[in-house]
Amino acid sequence: MKILADAALRYLARKNNLVGSTEDERIRLDMAEGIIGDALGAIIMLCYDPDFETKKVVFMENVDNTLKKLSKLVGSNDYILGDKVMIADFLLFETLERYLALMPSCLDSHASLKAFHKRIEDIPSIKKYRSSPEFINVKDKFHLPMAKFGTGV
Repeated sequence: MKILADAALRYLARKNNLVGSTEDERIRLDMAEGIIGDALGAIIMLCYDPDFETKKVVFMENVDNTLKKLSKLVGSNDYILGDKVMIADFLLFETLERYLALMPSCLDSHASLKAFHKRIEDIPSIKKYRSSPEFINVKDKFHLPMAKFGTGV
């Protein structure tokens, strides 16, 4: 199912010109997606770990290193490619949402990521959706019920 979802996401990104317009931009986005994927994979693995409570402590102690890597993707820009929103920006936003659900203050010492998150959150269509009952019903449901965190329970 994930492969189909990824394929659909990439198709929509191509159709809406969210994949970069030059080879250099596409390479930068590919590298960013790899870094974002590592950060997302780490929190997903943690949330499904049977020893979640113990491993969460270690995860939280080391989260700053991960957030520094993610912060470098944006740097002092508005978005990963500067002033253009791309697919990787939405993937980064989604990843940050999961980190914030686990550690609500984790971006406090990462001003560029905090500003980036707010910038995406304030896109009018996203802001509208996030205030809808549909979003409120699923906002903390990142994972399936067998996960130890992020199931909306």
